[in-house]
Amino acid sequence: MADPRFVIQQHDATTLHYDFRLEVDGKLRSWAVPKGPSTNPRVKRLAVEVGDHRLEHADFEGVTEGGRGTGAVIIWDEGHYANLDQEQTIAQSIEAGHVKFWLEGRKLHGGWTLQRTGREPKPQWLLIKRRDEHADARRDPESDEPVSVRSGQAIAQIAGKGPRGRTVAQASAGAGPAIRVGRRTVEISHPDKALFARPPITKLDLVHHYEQVAEAMLPHLQGRPLALQAFPQGIEGKGFFMKSVPAHFPSWIATAEVPKRGGSLRQVIANDAATLVYLAGQNVITPHVWLSRVDGPRQPDRLILDFDPSPGIGFAEVRAAARAAGEQLRAAGLVPYAMVTGSRGVHVVCPLRRGPSFHSVHGFARSLAEQMVATDPRHLTLEWHRSERGGRIYVDVNRVNYAQHVVAPYGVRPRPRGPVAMPVRWEELSDRNLRPDRWTVRTAAPRLHEEGDAWKGIARHARKLPEQLAVAGA
Repeated sequence: MADPRFVIQQHDATTLHYDFRLEVDGKLRSWAVPKGPSTNPRVKRLAVEVGDHRLEHADFEGVTEGGRGTGAVIIWDEGHYANLDQEQTIAQSIEAGHVKFWLEGRKLHGGWTLQRTGREPKPQWLLIKRRDEHADARRDPESDEPVSVRSGQAIAQIAGKGPRGRTVAQASAGAGPAIRVGRRTVEISHPDKALFARPPITKLDLVHHYEQVAEAMLPHLQGRPLALQAFPQGIEGKGFFMKSVPAHFPSWIATAEVPKRGGSLRQVIANDAATLVYLAGQNVITPHVWLSRVDGPRQPDRLILDFDPSPGIGFAEVRAAARAAGEQLRAAGLVPYAMVTGSRGVHVVCPLRRGPSFHSVHGFARSLAEQMVATDPRHLTLEWHRSERGGRIYVDVNRVNYAQHVVAPYGVRPRPRGPVAMPVRWEELSDRNLRPDRWTVRTAAPRLHEEGDAWKGIARHARKLPEQLAVAGA
């Protein structure tokens, strides 16, 4: 038997609040939560028990009419839950006044507690996040993730459509929401398709990630050819790279013809947020980007060193190697930037003034890598074959070549939890808590909201490729 459903509906009635509902014995047991759920275990949210609702109400999104409940409603979160109490049912726990349950939603996850504190004039409870791996004192889901998980709309957008009531069809039925992105309307088919299994991350979750990070991400993509890593059956299925533009892509998607051996190839260019949303709707998990632009494809304006650790290597060693590279690059007159890859390593990237060929830029990067390995052969290697790396960190400069590509900043990786390639401030490489997969599709946008784009204005720091490699500290 499938786990019972839960739904959280944001409701702008007399006051804005959240209706938290659990499916119990064929109906929705409901609580009104004035401030919305918090993922901080120290925060206790008041939850006032209200009347039960029919199960069909879990699919309602629109504007209600009549009585004190008149106002706009969005489906803020939904999913399934499990009873954590092995001794009694959820109904018995509610009667006893102490409910423990596990949520698997699109926004909320992990263990939660409802604790009754009084019965007059209405039963009052506290909604509290339990301490587990999903607890996060820094996250604010109420402000960071305000839109509907069904339609992608904010409650003000629903309210602006005037008095009406409607039920949002389950997305798995086929055609999904049409999302307005700038001047474009992008329809997302099968938005509830699970692209990641644990925790469940749907296509619509992926769409919302790229929609939310687009403003920061696009400056690093615009004018650059993309190789698109797609997983039509989710990351547990077979994936592939789309390098040429499929025939069914709409005409408004920007493309460019790039030379290749024996001919040419037409590739996607992501110049606007609508393109990113459309690509996510086509099961593209990860955009990979060229180090050059279409108006000068053989003249890179990025230099990259990829620090890829062997199994068993601690991330502290990777951070140290990246910092050492930064010292060498600064000594040579370049400005290094860092990105945790969402996988295992760190990318160190320098913006360049265009002019030199890929051959010249690769030669400089290779010389730097050789110098680093000669200085620290116990920890670093240039061996491409994993079996020959001897438990060291591979300093990879092979992406610095024509038509090669790297994971794009803010790109989602096809790995459990949906980790994101996240630009970080250089000083964060000294943070012991930094991990290569620290941010995910659920936490990348809040990080951006709080910290901003660590690579903002990177192009303004482009420097001429040095003629020779300086030695740091010499």
